[in-house]
Parts: sequence; C-alpha cells; structure tokens
Amino acid sequence: MYLLQDQLLFPGADSSAGVYYRYHNSEHSLEREGIRLQGWHRRNPQGRPQQVLLYFGGNAEDGVTALPMLDSLGAEHAYTFNYRGYGQSQGKPSQAALFADALAIFDQLATEHPQGEFVVIGRSLGSAMAGHVASQRNLQGLILLTPLKSAKASGQRTYPFLPVGLLIRHPLDLHAMAPQIQAPSLVLIAEQDRVINPEHSLATYAALAGAKQLVRLPGVGHNNLFDNPQTLASMQAFLDQI
Repeated sequence: MYLLQDQLLFPGADSSAGVYYRYHNSEHSLEREGIRLQGWHRRNPQGRPQQVLLYFGGNAEDGVTALPMLDSLGAEHAYTFNYRGYGQSQGKPSQAALFADALAIFDQLATEHPQGEFVVIGRSLGSAMAGHVASQRNLQGLILLTPLKSAKASGQRTYPFLPVGLLIRHPLDLHAMAPQIQAPSLVLIAEQDRVINPEHSLATYAALAGAKQLVRLPGVGHNNLFDNPQTLASMQAFLDQI
C-alpha cells in the first residue's frame, strides 16, 4: 500500500483532444514553480454578479468534464483546474503540492476579481483542497460534495488489516481542518456511497464551525451524484441564498 498509495489517491485523468478543443476559448491556465496547471474560465454575463466559483474535482476527474455542471450553476464566473499530473497539467501530485496549488490558484483569482464573492466547491478528493482553501481564506461559501473525513479514515476502512496511519503519506485530513472553516457551507451526502462512507462525510459536516446545511440523497452513489436533480437544485438554491 505504501508504494501504491500515490496511484490509488491520484490516478490521473485525461479527456480527448476533441473535448479540450471544444473549450479551448475558455482556457485559463496558471504557471507556478515552473510548471503549467491546465485550467478553464467560464463567464456568464447574466449570472449572479461578482459570484466566482472555484471547483476542485474527484481523484479520477478531468476538470474539463465539470464545465457543463459549472455553467448550469448561474454564477458570473466559474473556474476549474486540473491537478498536477492530470490532463495537460504538469508536475506530480501530492498533498503538499495540491494544497499549495489550491491556495495559489485562489490568490491569483482574488487578484483578478478583487470584488469577487468566492464560493469554493470540492467533490470527493477535491473536498480536501476546497476545505484547505476555506480554512485559510475568507469565502462567501463552501460546497462539499461527498466529502472525505480523511484519506486515512477511508484507507483504514478499505484495508482494515493494515496500519494505514503509519503508512499513509497524504492524509488529506478534512475533518481536522473543519473546525477552522467559518464560511457558510453546504454538504451533500450520497447515502449509497461505496467509495466514501456516508458516516465519514457526516463526521466532517458535524465538525464544520460555520453555518451549514446538509442534504442527504437517498439511493445515490458516489459516481452518479448528478443523476439526481436534487443535487444541482440544492447547489443553485445555496448559491442564490448566499
């Protein structure tokens, strides 16, 4: 497990050249530490004025595939970036690198939108990056979709016969960050999730310090979250409210 954990946590993702070309006019990449992070910016002039969404995806998700969902949420601006080693982003992923990238991305966008009202969205693995930003920066809101408790907790559940706590190099401990998160938060939990235990997501929700809302989605699994119309409806209602 020690040797395989990078591959398990960060398997990477690639979309076709055709999909990248379809959105090439929305490219908004960022250069840091000598590497390029592939990203996209979607603008909706009729969207909620000054609302800026920043999305962090799952562990096998190419950011470009989230653009239709982000378009549907109705913010004036929406951004997503591929993690290091994902798609056409350069570099090698690790907790330290992805946490640092997440803050650098947010800080860059904050300079581009000095009046922006930022809402950070994190799904699955991305909930750790979103939570890290929310624990370090002031946000208008935070949305966590099927969030982690920690990679350690998930690993211990999957490999109960191993000393996961001693082996894991990327703990991604969102539960430990949650008491430092003051932003209004929406947490969506898939009750049939077989990847992240719903009880783990509930523990993270309980630890959040700020105002929070919980939506439980019966009959929904980890990978079909957006098949349930309540998912987008709940996110849109939260974005309207804040």
